[in-house]
Amino acid sequence: MNKKYQIIKTIYFFILGILVFIFNEFLTTHAYILVSMIMLLYGFEDITERYVRKILSKNISRLSSNILIIILGIICIFLRTDEGFVPLCIIWATWAILREEWEVEDAISTFHNKFIMALNLMESIAVIIISISFIFSPTVHHIHLHVILLGFELILEVLFPLIDVLLRKEKKEEQNEETNIQNI
Repeated sequence: MNKKYQIIKTIYFFILGILVFIFNEFLTTHAYILVSMIMLLYGFEDITERYVRKILSKNISRLSSNILIIILGIICIFLRTDEGFVPLCIIWATWAILREEWEVEDAISTFHNKFIMALNLMESIAVIIISISFIFSPTVHHIHLHVILLGFELILEVLFPLIDVLLRKEKKEEQNEETNIQNI
């Protein structure tokens, strides 16, 4: 189940990231829909993944954060960009900072390749810095920048773990070859 889920998630997030790039102008003017859907997707996806992996009850604070993200995603549906882009910017930026904290935690605890971990950490730091500027200067320009950044994030969300797994597999194969050579 976990491999199938990971494959579906990888394909889905990658396609979603590409679509964000293609339709970035439209999504900037309709950011409230984009933010709502992405927040709902992330919140439900994390809860579902934790439920399937039977670790839902082990981290109650993460569960409550996901419930809050879902509630904020619902609120964002009603924040039309032309009317309520300031609260939308603040909610989106705050959520991005929270999400990146999880990314840093996951990068440090799960990635085996230091280079991939470093790239993931640099991406997280960049998103946090941009999100902080988003809070202090909530403009349409920053919404567009955050839409573009979201496209990158959706792709990197699945690309970093995929590369990490491939590199681990390659390293394991090299170790097996070395062991076979030593046994000869």
